[in-house]
Amino acid sequence: MYDSYEKYTNKRAKPRAGRIVTRILKFICLMFVLFVFVQTCFMGTISVQTVCMQPALAEGERVIYSPLSYGALVAGLRLPGMGTPIRGDIVAVTSPEALSMSWLQFLLDPVVRFFTLGQVGAAKDSLGRSADLHQLRRIIGLPGDTVRVENGLIWIKPMNQEEFVREETLAPHPYTPVYDPDTISAKRNEQPDLFEEPVEFSVGDAEYFVVTDDRRIFADSRQHGPVPFSRIAGKVFYRYWPFERCGTP
Repeated sequence: MYDSYEKYTNKRAKPRAGRIVTRILKFICLMFVLFVFVQTCFMGTISVQTVCMQPALAEGERVIYSPLSYGALVAGLRLPGMGTPIRGDIVAVTSPEALSMSWLQFLLDPVVRFFTLGQVGAAKDSLGRSADLHQLRRIIGLPGDTVRVENGLIWIKPMNQEEFVREETLAPHPYTPVYDPDTISAKRNEQPDLFEEPVEFSVGDAEYFVVTDDRRIFADSRQHGPVPFSRIAGKVFYRYWPFERCGTP
């Protein structure tokens, strides 16, 4: 009789264990879908890994950006947003590493980031290290602008205006670019074709001129030209780490 009871309890335990596993898997799948939905449509986080945005953002800080600011990109379509980019906005721009991902990496990336809490992704840099999907840059040029780079300084002629003015005078909120004439001169001497100045850029429709705040670092529109609106994932609106510097960057 005891053997019969044991067999009966084992038969009941197996379906119960199966139901528990199924519920756990359903919960994980639900959390994953929610994770992707929130990051795509509402907000994402970026860890500042370089000094290119100092002094506004220091290396090691972490910020939150929101696709809602300009409208989330879903399947290549831009949804309605809360507004349009303006001068001085710090934005998350799709990185070259993200653009060069294979379809397999593209599909695996959200899975890897979900299970590593966003610390690691499928995108890799030139050294094979995990790379962020987005870079932080500041918008200084809008559609229709003409941007001139001369002696390390950036001048802008807005659409329908005749004169160039310094970039800082056009932004609604103050910011402080970092200039180092010696470093800029050295880079110009090393790569005269790349850093020939003065040089002018015409910002086309649905394009924006984005730059680093540390102007000694040239990995921005001064080197690659204006970026299409489709590469701007959202606006940075809050710094959450370190705690003593929490707030709007």
